[in-house]
Amino acid sequence: MTAAANTNVIATAGTLGYRAPELAKLKSANTKTDVYSLGVIILELLTGKSPGDELLNTLKLALHCVDPTPAARPEAEQVVQQLEEIKPELAPAAAD
Repeated sequence: MTAAANTNVIATAGTLGYRAPELAKLKSANTKTDVYSLGVIILELLTGKSPGDELLNTLKLALHCVDPTPAARPEAEQVVQQLEEIKPELAPAAAD
C-alpha cells in the first residue's frame, strides 16, 4: 500500500461505513471487526465506491443471487425490486 493510501485508510478508521454492525452493541473491536473493515476496504477498491449501506446491500443481494443452491436464489422480480430499494435517489436534471 502506498503512503498516501495508508494515510487515507487511517483517516477513515472508525467511519460509520467501515465499522462492523456488531460494534454498536459490543463497543469493543476485535480481529473479526477488523476483518469486516478490511472487507469494506476491498469492496471499495474493487468498485471505486465509498462504503455505506447501499454498497453492502448490493453485495448481499449479489451473493444471494449466486447461492450454490438454486432454490435459495431469489426470483428475478425480487432482485429488481431490491435494486430499486437500494439505488440512491437521483437528483432532478438541471434545466437548460
